[in-house]
Amino acid sequence: IATPAYGFKVFGTGKIYGDLPGTTTFDPATWTTTNADMQNLKGIGVWETSRDVHISGVAVSRFKGEAVYYHSPQSVGVPRNIVFEGLHVFDVGFNALNFNAGALEGAVVRGCIVDGFSGQCIEMSCGLMENNDLSGSIGSPIQTGGGGVFDVTIRHNKIKGGSLADHSAISIIGASTNPLTKTVNVYGNDIFESTGHAIYAAFVGRVNVHDNHINGYPANRYGVFIESSVPHAEVVNNNLKNGGKTVFCDDLTKSVIRGNTGGDTATLNDEASDRGIARMFATGWMVCNRAGALARECSAQGPARARAGALG
Repeated sequence: IATPAYGFKVFGTGKIYGDLPGTTTFDPATWTTTNADMQNLKGIGVWETSRDVHISGVAVSRFKGEAVYYHSPQSVGVPRNIVFEGLHVFDVGFNALNFNAGALEGAVVRGCIVDGFSGQCIEMSCGLMENNDLSGSIGSPIQTGGGGVFDVTIRHNKIKGGSLADHSAISIIGASTNPLTKTVNVYGNDIFESTGHAIYAAFVGRVNVHDNHINGYPANRYGVFIESSVPHAEVVNNNLKNGGKTVFCDDLTKSVIRGNTGGDTATLNDEASDRGIARMFATGWMVCNRAGALARECSAQGPARARAGALG
């Protein structure tokens, strides 16, 4: 489906499937494909349409590319009201659901199930992901994309970590050239069996991580890990258990960290600030920025932890 189409629906109770072998004969650890296959062999593909696209209710499986894909360059204006809803996607060789778009008003992935296997369950650089049940990915189940990231909200999803080692359940990554003006909200998700940091963020303007339940991640990784390339972060009222370290923000001067429970400590109620550094070292909640005056202050109060670095 391509320009100038708009205002259409793809919906029903049927199935759309390709010729990729099913899980009974398919080993995702050894399977390879070409970029051309991933680009071209999609289940449902929508290009350069501007508004009012609703894809819902169908099952899509066994494609080498994305199962359901939307792409719209800015040449058609700011797209509006693009919705993926109530889909069942399984056994695909690349991303299950993908919004490849910049500024987009009303981009929604809601109430979808992704299981079997997929490269990633959802890749989406703008809009809302809510009430989805995601499992079976090889890499990160949710990724915001490696290019420019716009405002994104990820809420009330059930997320099982991917099968490859050291991949975050929710990976929030913008481009290093991104102007860092956008906000990513991660609210009220149930995350389990992450193989890397459960929630990871880099190169976005602001990250708010509130009221998530995180159960299971490696002993040498964090429940929430925020890089110094994120200038503002709030990590508040999250429950972490059956994992290693709890919360790490690389720039403590611009972060708020409070009310989190579980992990390797009890609750830390102090906001992340210079005043709270001594307590942070005492509880083991985080290490400090490894460069500049803040690191020197931290190292004076906790030299062993300061030298240990992010993964101590």
